[in-house]
Amino acid sequence: MSRIIDVSINFDTETILKKFPNASKDPNKPTFIPPEHIYMVTYQDNVISGQAGGELHLKGRVGDVVRWREQSISFGFEQSVILYGFVSDDPNHQLLEDPRALKAKVQTAVPNANNKTVPTCQVNENYYWRGDLLAQGKVTYHFKFMIIDRDCKCCGYFEWDPFITITN
Repeated sequence: MSRIIDVSINFDTETILKKFPNASKDPNKPTFIPPEHIYMVTYQDNVISGQAGGELHLKGRVGDVVRWREQSISFGFEQSVILYGFVSDDPNHQLLEDPRALKAKVQTAVPNANNKTVPTCQVNENYYWRGDLLAQGKVTYHFKFMIIDRDCKCCGYFEWDPFITITN
């Protein structure tokens, strides 16, 4: 039975911007950064190594679906992060389907000021990147991402390279 493998990608945008003050402003030539200020988390059963680090080594089976979501540590209050591109060492997508961004309307709970034990629910537009695992093997990939400030101005374009191992 195939599974959904959710991956939360958390970016220390404040430190990234301090360490790379001259980041690329060209989305076609993002600044390559080391993984030390990126924290990827998934369910423990999906982890080979690297939980809560920038080099999360996932395991999955053929037919599983990976869903990536990104956020800044401030959850968009100071800066936001948007994934905008994906490149892999599997250019013909034999192992991992070419991931794509999908938009979804999701209902989320928010604190209720009038009753702290009964949340209010609201519908939000959300999105995630999705890729199906197609065959056994190991895939190294690069996600390209941009950091946006609270005025919706781009602070820079970046990329880094995590990987997935697909087993059966």
